[in-house]
Amino acid sequence: MFVKPLPEKNPFDATLQHVKVNAYRRCRDFEARGSMVPPKTGVTEQIAARILGYTLVYAPSTEGRAMLASRTNDCETDDELRAPGNMYKDFMLRC
Repeated sequence: MFVKPLPEKNPFDATLQHVKVNAYRRCRDFEARGSMVPPKTGVTEQIAARILGYTLVYAPSTEGRAMLASRTNDCETDDELRAPGNMYKDFMLRC
């Protein structure tokens, strides 16, 4: 599966959308350090980071974007960040 890398420029306004800015930054950091080695199940860390980042950017509603940003910021480990990427891939994307 090919997913375009996340853009370097953060698409959110740092003065008005700090939660979203931080969540996007976490996705970019996760993508940068993430492995491309396929796990036994699910997507690679880089792909999970890209799915999360693009879902954050293109969420269909303001409320959904705010919820995703908040939950992304609450993740403490890479496994916690990878889990929603796998879930969104399984239930929202057609690959």
